Amino acid sequence: MKRDKQKVVIPLKGLRGGVMTTEKKYATVPIEDAKDEPVIGETPLKCVDDFLKMSNYCYLILLISEFFLLVGAGNMLFMVFAGAAPRVSCHGSNVTIEDVCKSHLDPAKLTDCDLEVKYEFKSLNVEFGYLCAEGRWVKSSISVQMVGVLIGTLFFGTMSDRYGRKSSLLVSYVMTSVFSIAASFTNTLVAFTVLRTILGFFSGGLLGLVHESPRWLIQKGKIKEARHVLQRIQHIDRQRESKKEEMEKMLDIAYQQIQLREKKMKNYNVRHLFYNKEMALATIVFCSGVFMSSMINYGLIFNIETLSGSFFVNSILMGLIHLEVTYSIIIRVATIFAAATTSQIFITKTISAMEYYPTVVRNSGLAFKSTCSRLGTILAPQLLLLNFWESLPYIVLTVMAALDTVMYQLVIPETKGKPLPENLPPKRENNRANLPGATSAVKV
Repeated sequence: MKRDKQKVVIPLKGLRGGVMTTEKKYATVPIEDAKDEPVIGETPLKCVDDFLKMSNYCYLILLISEFFLLVGAGNMLFMVFAGAAPRVSCHGSNVTIEDVCKSHLDPAKLTDCDLEVKYEFKSLNVEFGYLCAEGRWVKSSISVQMVGVLIGTLFFGTMSDRYGRKSSLLVSYVMTSVFSIAASFTNTLVAFTVLRTILGFFSGGLLGLVHESPRWLIQKGKIKEARHVLQRIQHIDRQRESKKEEMEKMLDIAYQQIQLREKKMKNYNVRHLFYNKEMALATIVFCSGVFMSSMINYGLIFNIETLSGSFFVNSILMGLIHLEVTYSIIIRVATIFAAATTSQIFITKTISAMEYYPTVVRNSGLAFKSTCSRLGTILAPQLLLLNFWESLPYIVLTVMAALDTVMYQLVIPETKGKPLPENLPPKRENNRANLPGATSAVKV
């Protein structure tokens, strides 16, 4: 569907009586003449939201999405187990495992050392013999894999907008399966890291996608496909199918509205997140906040093998907020509780960012925030290399949490109960009272 720079495509017969059947019936009119909410006779016309209700189709999509997310999350968290360092000790000699590791000798080849390796999950450290300081290469491998996830998220986000959610999701799922199988046959850490990085690239596509949406089809001008999808939704939901003419008119209007919104938003990008001093400071706080939250979350998760108790029980408890059993070891309770509550931090910051940024830059703000979060995930495993002092990683994480709390409370305004801003505020109004989200929207 082609359109001029300042024009939008509508049916030749107009919205009131025209029915879209072929592209030849389209003509272009100035975009200023297209109305956001045309009136179709006296009968209220349905919109896309009327077809997307919580019913059979939505339940089906939620169920399928859970399976896709299970694959994506499973691959993301696999290295929690595969990168866990075992507990190694020497028996029957006058040397300890610490002495052996400091001398850079291979513990497995010592004749006077009865090597004892304890583990609950046969990790890469055990399989490839990284029992001493070489175990840091496994943690570095995790960071490289997270780089693949970051690139994949950015790449498939663009591809899904261009080629559709369903096609991108299918490619991600197939390639994730292929490289998951291939990674299981590797016999070196380098080969494993390469395949897992490629796997992370496609996992990044799985985590951010859902099935094809009617809105995307309408946005791309694929009206016929959108109509088929909406009719299928009505059939699955066991609702009375709308008349073809009624649906065509509704799709006409939806297409016009999307084109108008795109025209308003096409001149905005990431640099507008730093439009004025207040927005720039808020963007820095949002970005640094999710960065530090990811460092805390994944820093604790990837260090789970250092906690007392069962490795698998600790992993389960990491995902729970309420602990029904009292543990005597304070560090275990504190670590599990800290990792579990970070999920609420991510949710709160996402909602806050959505309500803070004006509509014209909201998607850019969320994408920028997501990128900062991925950077924290990449660097989180490296934090464990500070273990030359056992308490140092936890001190760093505590300082991050305190700093994030203070910055958020001082900079980000309350957005509850206030209208979502539509446009950027005038540059002359640079005081806190005119921040997006702090007052009602300011039109420019």
